[in-house]
Amino acid sequence: MAPYTANIPLPGDAKSVSQGQILDNFLYLNDLAVLGKNKFILFTPEQGAAPATGALEMSLYTKHVGAVPAMFINSTVGGEVNFTTAEKAQAGYCVLPCGIKMYWNYITINNGVTNHNYATLGGFPAFAAVYTVSVAPVFGVNLQYSINVTGLSATTLSLYTQNAALTGYILVIGR
Repeated sequence: MAPYTANIPLPGDAKSVSQGQILDNFLYLNDLAVLGKNKFILFTPEQGAAPATGALEMSLYTKHVGAVPAMFINSTVGGEVNFTTAEKAQAGYCVLPCGIKMYWNYITINNGVTNHNYATLGGFPAFAAVYTVSVAPVFGVNLQYSINVTGLSATTLSLYTQNAALTGYILVIGR
């Protein structure tokens, strides 16, 4: 690979002085383009903790979550975010690279107040704040229902219904 020379040409350089260095820089960039035609990027070694970053810098790296490797992004502003680990089941969650968390579940809402704790799903990274909740009941023919959200916190969703127990899907979005 040809060497790369920064700050070429300089303002006072004659063409004959910097022409070879400019040509070497183009060769260097060409070598990078050819080397960059990979079908994958291998992140090694896996990190034990988030690599240190300077002000306004970010790092992209892998480390284990339990026995499974996962991709993380880290910055001095947003902190460490695992954006590849997800529980993709009837009850599950995912974390987007921006740090937004989505949690879903199929639950039973009993007559009266039902509290649902998000932490019952192993590995779910706790919410710092909850932005929105969606409740979609699954109901039978001619069933009249009313569901009210009576409490919402970073760990628990409280729902109230009367007259019958219902089952339904919940989606909680937060950070």
